[in-house]
Amino acid sequence: MSIAEKILRAKTDYDEVYEAGKRAAVDGSKVITKTVSGKGLVRLTDVSEMPHKINIKLKSDSITDFTDFKVNQCGKNLSTVNSYTVGVSQSGVIFDGSLTGDFVFSYENNLTDVSNYAGAMFVITVNGSSKYAVPNTRRVNISGTLTKISVINWCSAKGGSIDNIQLERGLNLTEFEAYKEPIELSPNTEGTIEVQSVNPSVTFVSDNEDVTLDITYNQSYGVNLNNDRYWRNLTYGITDYAYAFYGNRWNDYNYKPIYPMKLYNVNYMFANSAITQVGYYDEFDFSGFTNNILYMFYKSAVKKIKLMDFTLSKTLDSVFRECKSLETIELLRFSAVNTYQNTFLGCTALENIVVEGEIANSISFSESSKLTHDSLMSVINALAIVETTKTLTLHADSKALLTDAEKAIATEKGWTIA
Repeated sequence: MSIAEKILRAKTDYDEVYEAGKRAAVDGSKVITKTVSGKGLVRLTDVSEMPHKINIKLKSDSITDFTDFKVNQCGKNLSTVNSYTVGVSQSGVIFDGSLTGDFVFSYENNLTDVSNYAGAMFVITVNGSSKYAVPNTRRVNISGTLTKISVINWCSAKGGSIDNIQLERGLNLTEFEAYKEPIELSPNTEGTIEVQSVNPSVTFVSDNEDVTLDITYNQSYGVNLNNDRYWRNLTYGITDYAYAFYGNRWNDYNYKPIYPMKLYNVNYMFANSAITQVGYYDEFDFSGFTNNILYMFYKSAVKKIKLMDFTLSKTLDSVFRECKSLETIELLRFSAVNTYQNTFLGCTALENIVVEGEIANSISFSESSKLTHDSLMSVINALAIVETTKTLTLHADSKALLTDAEKAIATEKGWTIA
């Protein structure tokens, strides 16, 4: 069976599983329910891929009529401010209210300089405490009653910003999600609310912290779309994935295999595809992969890639070329054997990359004007010491983010920044 036939068979299996799930939803069979409870604020991770109802029951020992109460259906991120541009002697409030529980406050630091002046300080204050310095901390765990989060910028020499500001319920830091406007829900007299949701992460906030929210929802319909036979058809005994998802062979936007994929040929694997996200719990298995990689994601719609390990591959030719929607590669593993030919050409939306290993041959990000300062420094820090001059080509906007000292890190290793 050819890879194209396997793709077709796998997609047929996928559709059959999905339809079975919808049938189960209609007749109520094979439903696995889950209930979470909490006072004032409850977050749930809604893993079911089928549209379904969420039942909310308000409870209180002293209240019998809940008509006047409100519950807001929010996204994961409770911070209405998602970015903050700094200046001299500025401050701003990120959160002002009252929430009780365990929270994680996080952000990304894009400050260019905060230490040129005596007493320079840029801090996060939580409940009046100013011990969280932005240049040194990107995550703050909060337990108890949260009343205020604010930023205080007493003196910033060159400015910059903090981005992807997120406040979420729980103990664990998760991926950034932009703030979503709350939807106001009104219970009936008995305190019952029924909503429909396919949101993978939703937070319900009551206007009374003394009211307990009991939330029951269908966690699954007895059909696990992440563990069915179609993934086996795509992973077991296959190493040649050349043109596997080219064009419209796979029209689901996410490609998230749960079984390891032992790869041998990945040329044009996702070229021109509609897939926007690649990756899941396990990365692609490139161990022992010494082949060249040609046009793997060429002109695809991919926006985010979790991990790519190219340490044993040789030429990386146009791997991400013309991926104009690609914004994030969470981890790239390079090594001295890699050579780069138009690897990132046309990646105009690329912002976030983390590089592990070393870059020993000339590489270009000439059209990637949106790379963050952290991403640029990840590349520069990965540059190997070379005897023959190599070139790191950057967009003019990227070069403008680097100080002379940061550029010197590259030049002292034998590199030219063009």
